[in-house]
Amino acid sequence: EELRLGAAAEAEELRLGAVAEAEELRPGAAAEAGELLLGTAAETEKLRKGAVAEAKKLRKGAATKAEELSLCAAAEAEKLLLGKAAEAGELRLVAVTKAKELLLGAASEAVELRKSAAAETEELHKGAAASAVELREIAAA
Repeated sequence: EELRLGAAAEAEELRLGAVAEAEELRPGAAAEAGELLLGTAAETEKLRKGAVAEAKKLRKGAATKAEELSLCAAAEAEKLLLGKAAEAGELRLVAVTKAKELLLGAASEAVELRKSAAAETEELHKGAAASAVELREIAAA
């Protein structure tokens, strides 16, 4: 019975010592856990801010690139339009020049035909007059 009571008393002493030691360790462990939580929260916030900054930088870069591409496309379109306008202007000049050449050629040809017709008419009048004179002479004889 004494041994059982001694063992029970010793077990109780050990239990009380363990409880006391756990009570002593609990504030340190809680403080350490709090520090770890605060450190983790700070690290998480730091990573979140870094990710947000990186996302903003990427977004700004993408917007800048899109603006550059838009400006390049507008410049290219304007260059193409100017090229087409210049080409159309050149074609119009060629067409106008060709039309003028054709008109001048037609006018020249018309003048030549008029001259030729006038000369032929003149010759016919002379021939007719000569024939009339001959016929008068024959009739008079």
